[in-house]
Amino acid sequence: MTKQLAGSARNVRFAGIQQLLVAALCAVAFAGLSPRGSRAQQLSYYDFNTPQATPGQSSTACNSIAGGPAANGVRFCLNNSGGGLSYSQDFYPPLIDPNASTDGGMGSANYTLQLTGPTGSQASSVWYSIPQNVKGGFTAWYAFKISNASSPTGDGFAFVIQNAAGNGTDLLTHCAESGSGLTALGGAGGCLGYGGIDNSIAIEADTFPDSFDPWDRGYYYYDDNHFALQACGAGLANSPAHYASNSVSPLVPTSCLVNLNGQYAIASNPNSSAGAGGVYIADGNPHQVVIVYNGPNDSPANYIYVYLDPAFNQGTHTPVAGSVPLFSGPFDITQYVNLNNGTASIGFTAATGGSYEQHELMGFTFTPHGFGSANVCPS
Repeated sequence: MTKQLAGSARNVRFAGIQQLLVAALCAVAFAGLSPRGSRAQQLSYYDFNTPQATPGQSSTACNSIAGGPAANGVRFCLNNSGGGLSYSQDFYPPLIDPNASTDGGMGSANYTLQLTGPTGSQASSVWYSIPQNVKGGFTAWYAFKISNASSPTGDGFAFVIQNAAGNGTDLLTHCAESGSGLTALGGAGGCLGYGGIDNSIAIEADTFPDSFDPWDRGYYYYDDNHFALQACGAGLANSPAHYASNSVSPLVPTSCLVNLNGQYAIASNPNSSAGAGGVYIADGNPHQVVIVYNGPNDSPANYIYVYLDPAFNQGTHTPVAGSVPLFSGPFDITQYVNLNNGTASIGFTAATGGSYEQHELMGFTFTPHGFGSANVCPS
């Protein structure tokens, strides 16, 4: 008994030392950030070979999955129904190759975070394990790939920001939410894994035209891929519905497609509301997205820009001057998501339905604006 108690005491002391080390490392991580002239600290996953490896950073870990070296401590919270969520190796071409400086610009094989496999009726969500400050503005970059698809393809992929309380139901398309917070997961199929998640916004990459989606080429053309910004309002369940004939209730919007000062935030194949060209993403090639959200202290304040495959300034994920966004306009995130001291969970969702495709997240960065830093340490 004495030995057991002594061992328990050692374990308690060791756990306390671990906590102190984490706190010290986190303090070191931010100690060099002066309030003037410093760059915001960034969450960086240029591949999924290892957890985020910035020296001195730490994070809580959620559930992990088998399949790659990143399975332990990747610092994403992973949820799925129907399977398909795993780590898989894929070829990173030169445009997104994280090893370009050492492989002669030939591209390299790295692990990706696969949200769905090429099978029907799957839905997945992945959330970074610590909420991030989004109110002050941010820039997000991510690379994704949609491949191994049926004909027609389905259904799509989304970047999502949420503070979900749970039990959400999309009254327009009947997408239902399970879980809340870091376990939040929307419906499969046309719900794209985010439909039904309450208190959220989504920038969707949709590959299948449901009845509430654009059919620019007419019915029976199932390659009307599109991007859209979807949000139903703070506290309400989100919906992938862009068009609805009438509302089911005076309290329910007829559409959750965001209107950016008179221009709807949607760009599709072959049309784009911003004149930036058509959208086609279910082609088996990596695509890159940049989201710039200006907070209240940015100029212009409370404004959003969404770019698809722009030309970048060399060595950066910053679009070159004059790049045309898919859509842009005035946008105040606090009107669509109830924030917790300015923070919310950030992540991705994907889904398949009667049609299927493989969705891979190949890289991701998140950079707060101003003098803030990405939150990578336990609170």
